[in-house]
Amino acid sequence: MSCDFCSAHTFNGKQYRARSVKDVVDEFEKIPQQNIYFVDDNFIGYSKKSTTRVIEICKEIINRGIKKDWFCAASMNIADHDEVLEYAAKSGCKMIFLGIESELIDQLESTNKKLNVKIGIDNFAKVYNKIHKYGIAVLGAFIYGLDSDTPETIINRTNYILNSDIDAMQATILTPLPGTPLFDRMKADDRLIHKKFPDDWSRYDFVEVVFKPKLMSTYTLTDSINAAWKKLYDEKGLKRKFINALKATKNPVSATWSYNSNLQYHNMVFEHKKDRVVLNLNL
Repeated sequence: MSCDFCSAHTFNGKQYRARSVKDVVDEFEKIPQQNIYFVDDNFIGYSKKSTTRVIEICKEIINRGIKKDWFCAASMNIADHDEVLEYAAKSGCKMIFLGIESELIDQLESTNKKLNVKIGIDNFAKVYNKIHKYGIAVLGAFIYGLDSDTPETIINRTNYILNSDIDAMQATILTPLPGTPLFDRMKADDRLIHKKFPDDWSRYDFVEVVFKPKLMSTYTLTDSINAAWKKLYDEKGLKRKFINALKATKNPVSATWSYNSNLQYHNMVFEHKKDRVVLNLNL
């Protein structure tokens, strides 16, 4: 299920190459840090075999008595697997990253987010609540700047994020990475703003508009996103999200993970913001 904007398949290949349970847990155990991220775009996968493997990894962590906290990325179908969530929580999982991207069905369809479409937007809240049931926080990833976005849809997406039971909020700008269908399409349509490669690759960092939007100017999109970020990462709002995460997960460690993630995203989106707004004013 390759998303229109995702470069993982281009970079890693389309075939999933699973390491053995022992190999994974051996490395997990040897890492000196207490907090660990499983670098896998979809920790649970889509098959019964992959689901069983995840449970075996979690059980092995538990059986060895390894006391570490960790988080991972997963598809939203993880909410269908109570046993996975149970053993993930018992083995130290404190947060799960979900690629939600949008609360609009047409945008999910246009970006090839087939699983999210299948689950249905009306059922997203059930996914968050199921994860919370096991004391795990939800990190929801969203995109600003999709082709059908307008200033109004960006405001609505921001309000959805704030009013939902998402604990940590990643809201970045649509970025056409090399090797993706999105990049090829924007290049063919002459919509890329910065094309002096390799130097301009440094600008493709998810916090700068590097393409010409369809329904507004580059400046309007940039201005709308900056306004959204100010609202999302407001200090009082982040504290409110922390309290809500604490109530939902009943897990102070998970709630703290989500709060610290929000602080990191705050720092990421506002770094060099003033310079980048000026750079976009003439487009």
